[in-house]
Amino acid sequence: MRHAIHTVFCLWLCAAPGQATIPDCEDLAEHAGQAEGVPSGVMRAIARIESGYTVGGQFRAWPWTINRAGKGSYHPSKSEALALAQAALKSGRRNVDLGCMQINWRWHGSAFDGVSDMLDPVKNTRYAARFLRLLHDRHGSWDSAIRHYHSADPARGTAYAARVKRHMTTDHAPRPAAPTQPVRQAGLLQRAPRPLLGGTPARPLIAR
Repeated sequence: MRHAIHTVFCLWLCAAPGQATIPDCEDLAEHAGQAEGVPSGVMRAIARIESGYTVGGQFRAWPWTINRAGKGSYHPSKSEALALAQAALKSGRRNVDLGCMQINWRWHGSAFDGVSDMLDPVKNTRYAARFLRLLHDRHGSWDSAIRHYHSADPARGTAYAARVKRHMTTDHAPRPAAPTQPVRQAGLLQRAPRPLLGGTPARPLIAR
């Protein structure tokens, strides 16, 4: 599996601009964050923390990432990630995180039109950005929003915010060109026991 992902990633990096097909989680996350007024670099850093994977010498957020009860796996295609997620849900598991921003099915599945929709990188990152904006408006600062994005527990939230800051300030690795035609899809966070953007405030919750 690792070799397969490495091959796909290399094809992405080497493809002509018009041929790139792998959605770039980090660029999508940044664009989504800009639309919500999130400070530059925050969404990119969160994406890397949530679904980061090293292939081809690059540590990148990977769109076809699945986490089942704390066990992460990275897949070379959406279809393979989707098959694994659907099999896990069919077996009775609900603690499954999906996609760029690792959104949890148990708490947010009802906000999407199925697993495939939740895996969509565009919708996934847009929802995450809206959630972070919601947390900012609720808690009064971006630092607090980042902490609560991960956990309501102060120690865990503070540690997570520190990781985000490290990724923002120390990661200067060269970036591959972004795909020209991202696959259209959807996603959401594992952080609350109800749809994040519903009428009732969401409570951060780590399910891993």
